[in-house]
Amino acid sequence: MGSFSVRIQVGNTLGGDLHEVNALVDTGATHTVLPDAFLRLLSIETPYVCHVSVGGGDVQHWSMGTARIACEGRLAPCPVLSSPDGDEYLLGATSLETLGFQVDPMEQVLIPALARP
Repeated sequence: MGSFSVRIQVGNTLGGDLHEVNALVDTGATHTVLPDAFLRLLSIETPYVCHVSVGGGDVQHWSMGTARIACEGRLAPCPVLSSPDGDEYLLGATSLETLGFQVDPMEQVLIPALARP
């Protein structure tokens, strides 16, 4: 599947403004990944430690928290990983599912997912 980006809005779960960014849709990423500096700017706490498998099979320890994420009119609290070194904005599978989207790989767009009870 080719990669594509979408506009998302990110904010603190305690309220306040949402800040719009471009995020690469990455169904291979479990969680959404945002730069550490960006999360600090929004006062989003990342109190948890998550073991992250990065390129080459290395395992690193990244901080994890919860942010409000909005995309195409849908808004939900979602787990986010804090990228310590990068400026990555990745929209991962957990956020896609929480927001009720699936990926159309042919058209490279998000589409509403069919809910299952």
